[in-house]
Amino acid sequence: MESLISSKQVNYPRLFNALSQNLFPALSNQMPREFYNGKVENFLTCLNLTSYLKGKVLDDNSADIFEEMSLIALYKSLFAEIMIADVELLLKEMPKILVMPYDVVEKICALLIEILPQIMLMFRMQNAWQQFTEYEHELEMLKSFSRVIKE
Repeated sequence: MESLISSKQVNYPRLFNALSQNLFPALSNQMPREFYNGKVENFLTCLNLTSYLKGKVLDDNSADIFEEMSLIALYKSLFAEIMIADVELLLKEMPKILVMPYDVVEKICALLIEILPQIMLMFRMQNAWQQFTEYEHELEMLKSFSRVIKE
């Protein structure tokens, strides 16, 4: 049993390298839009990994930098090809994201406010009313939050 536990130790340098390898290319303005295709989950993972590493490998300042980098990369990925599953995953993470103190959070919120009606229209055309009303609720919540931020 001890050998099993010792083999499960966290390799912090490897996690940090993975975080860096995913985020640093995303910060370049030279990356083509295709680079961001299907990467919503990757950047959400980077955001959560940063939270996990905070206090273990990253000090507060470094963690703040990686959080903001993750959010910027996430924002850029919303302009690439995304699937409904990506939007659903992002919506599940929005309560944590909305309270973060970065300017890009408001941009993510605003972009979701633009994206959700398009998805809702698709659900309405498919007579998928349960999904339509779930997205309608999410949209109203985001709009309310957006109004609060602007006040």
